Amino acid sequence: MRRSILILAMAVAVVSGTAAVASAADLDTSWGSGGTASFALPAGTTVNDTALLADGRVVAVGEQAGLMPWGGIVSADGATLTPLTGFAMPDTQFDAVATGNNQIYAIGEAGIGPGISTVVVVYDLTGAYVISHPFALSEFTVPTSAAVDGGGRLFVAGTGSGDDDRAEYAWVVRLMATGMIDTAYPTLQLDPPHAGSINPVAYVAVTAGQAVAVVTGDNDPAPGSSIGFHRVTESGSVFMAEFAPTRTIADADIDDSSGIGVFGSLSPGSTLTAVSYAIHSLGVTGIYEDTSVGSWVDSAGRIEVGRIRTDSLLGAGEAAVNTFVELVPSGASFATRSDAELIDVATSPVDGAVYLSMQDAVSDNLIVEKYEGDDSGRFIDDDDSVHETDIEQFAALGVTRGCNPPINDRYCPTESVTRGQMAAFLKRALALPGSSVDFFVDDNGSTFESDINAIAAAGITLGCNPPTNDSYCPDSSVTRAQMASFIVRAISS
Repeated sequence: MRRSILILAMAVAVVSGTAAVASAADLDTSWGSGGTASFALPAGTTVNDTALLADGRVVAVGEQAGLMPWGGIVSADGATLTPLTGFAMPDTQFDAVATGNNQIYAIGEAGIGPGISTVVVVYDLTGAYVISHPFALSEFTVPTSAAVDGGGRLFVAGTGSGDDDRAEYAWVVRLMATGMIDTAYPTLQLDPPHAGSINPVAYVAVTAGQAVAVVTGDNDPAPGSSIGFHRVTESGSVFMAEFAPTRTIADADIDDSSGIGVFGSLSPGSTLTAVSYAIHSLGVTGIYEDTSVGSWVDSAGRIEVGRIRTDSLLGAGEAAVNTFVELVPSGASFATRSDAELIDVATSPVDGAVYLSMQDAVSDNLIVEKYEGDDSGRFIDDDDSVHETDIEQFAALGVTRGCNPPINDRYCPTESVTRGQMAAFLKRALALPGSSVDFFVDDNGSTFESDINAIAAAGITLGCNPPTNDSYCPDSSVTRAQMASFIVRAISS
């Protein structure tokens, strides 16, 4: 039985209200102070990147005066900023941050010896230091971005050089959950499509929680510049497409949920006061689909992208030091903030809420704004399903948690339901108590063993091998006939 059809059947046993749908462009006035949180930072602090934790907290990283690393966590209600603690390496700054594996990864550059190394600092979810690992691919190894894929693997991208601080190649490494380089995976040295590129740079992201995408470009506005896209595979990388011949990359971001990329780019010989944006559409497997080019006049080279999934692509940029937000490519602007420098845009996979992070150019405060999500809900793979409303209510009730732990931003609506999963659904829907009795011989070690015993104790299942019925067959699919029996017994119980 498909997971989406099961929802309709279980509606007989579970009744719930319908949640109100918010406008996608409204500040969430219940968060922070009217939708905005502002925090004073240590003197001389610059915020370089932010990331969103699954529980709605925002992690920010950067550098303090004197080249010391800085980081903090904005609480889920936007009320407090708690510092990251336990790591203080001199001559170090954090450039990027990623979250995954129930950990926070702060990625920075450190002056070690005569050159620059990349350092990966691991924190737990409270912000306490766990461990750190430096690595150098060349004399100057500078990170630009980081992303964690659906398998919990950390990818870091950056620029590298052997003799001075001018980058000569773009690089990508894969790290283990501990933050150490995965030596079983090749270090990728990627060049933009044209050999004339002077300062190659790479940006890494995960498209739709699956494929790792790498954008390579040239950050020197000179003839020969180009922007290309690579898809990272299990054995290395595959060059997929050239986005913008004769254009220079200014900044880049890829929306994790849709795979749509927004890259700041400018024509050779121009300056950062004449940046235009290019919108590049990538499929969920990281395959290039389409490109369109627009213009944000007089932007300062900062382009970021979030996603309001069932409405429009949400992009943010800077005009001088004025941060603005637009729905692109429509160009409809719904928010601007004067004297604020853009840091990042993130979209919650749980409720579609959009978090915009900035730094005030006058006070240097960290500013985070939370915008209400639309009705796209918790899961990113059910937006086109006729069963989406039921699926999202199912999740809101706590009956389903998703199909791709630990991220759980997918429901897999067209996949079949196993008998083990059915047991979990029923136990959560009916709030059944646990049972100390082990009813079946074939569920030992199963993730769903406690759920199976609970529905057996309630008389909802009898087993799968009558008349003995000492087995449950947890990995077998639920047939429509079995589903009928489950639901009728559940209602009776």
